[in-house]
Amino acid sequence: MLMYTSCGWFFDELSGLETVQVLHYAGRAIHLARKALGEDLAAPFCERLRNAKSNIPEHANGEEIYKKWVGPAVVTADKVTGHYAVSGLFEAYGDQTRIYCYDVTRQEYSVETEGRVRLAVGSARVRSLITTDENTLGFAVLHLGDHNITGGVREFQDENRFHELRDQLKAAFTQADTAGVIRILDEHFHKSTFSIRSLFRDEQRRIINLILQDALSSATSSIRTMYENQAPLLRFLNSLSVPVPGAFLSVAAIALNGQLQQALERPDIDAAAVQGLLREAELTHVKLDATTLEFTMRKRLEEQAATFEQKPDDLCELKRLHGLLDIAAGLPFHVGLATAQELCFTRLAHATANGNALAQAAAANGGGNPNPNTAQASPQNSDASQQEWSRELSAVREKLRIHGTP
Repeated sequence: MLMYTSCGWFFDELSGLETVQVLHYAGRAIHLARKALGEDLAAPFCERLRNAKSNIPEHANGEEIYKKWVGPAVVTADKVTGHYAVSGLFEAYGDQTRIYCYDVTRQEYSVETEGRVRLAVGSARVRSLITTDENTLGFAVLHLGDHNITGGVREFQDENRFHELRDQLKAAFTQADTAGVIRILDEHFHKSTFSIRSLFRDEQRRIINLILQDALSSATSSIRTMYENQAPLLRFLNSLSVPVPGAFLSVAAIALNGQLQQALERPDIDAAAVQGLLREAELTHVKLDATTLEFTMRKRLEEQAATFEQKPDDLCELKRLHGLLDIAAGLPFHVGLATAQELCFTRLAHATANGNALAQAAAANGGGNPNPNTAQASPQNSDASQQEWSRELSAVREKLRIHGTP
């Protein structure tokens, strides 16, 4: 019934979001009819869609839209198993795994590794939670590093044939015969092959991000080495007011901005290291990536502000917030404080309105996170702790520009 959703029939363009979603529903109905009745309704349906014209020339008509976006998106047990096989190279699955509306039960699984190259072979039972259909499928996937992944999935009627395939693949892989492994995959799986393109969209993006992180880390390391080798020459050219070649400036910008971002992402930011990198950027006339660095610093401030809001009687958390605010103030660009102000306002304004009541309460508990099992602090220590709390609260209020009552 979902394919009759009314919003899909009120449109000015056939390739619009609502209409395509309705076509997805129809595609699912056609898929279920094929399994339940043994009748393929796709051809007559596409013939009717051919008469519905798109206003965008590249989309032509409803049939082309259906084949472009709906057909490839139909989920089958084969696609679920392919997804399971590929994503299993990047995360550890248990014996029982839920993939959207499918339960996947592992039956056999093994991974062979040679450097960056990995081969995974296994079988799994896939059960739909909606239709309760079950299929047991064998799979094999070869990862050559980065995004280079190829594999196959199919149903094996004879368990011995699956074991024969597994042994052939392992023998070829052990001999470092990568071409042989690919040839065996082609011979046994024919057209039932898959790659990283076969992953469901969310998981595909997550795994691509993992691959990109490794690639970016390697590239950044190489660029940093290039910069360190040329940094003395850059400073010398700048001291003589000689124009620095654009290629050198590009390398320096990538290296220094990358190092600054890493420094701001560390759990405990080294303020001296940040200032050193800022001075180096100034000396080499490197333009800072203010947008990215501001976002990184702002998120760190907001995370710490949220922690302080949850633990207002923890002096260590207040000091960390103070330290981050000092670092933010020392950056050569504005860092947005609006969210941090909202998170801290009630706590800090309440302390102002009640004569630093927060400091007094925390000091009475020994100046830090209170522990009901510890003895009360001495009056002298309590006074010193209250003074420290007052100093920190005043500094944070000043930097966040928070005054008055909530």
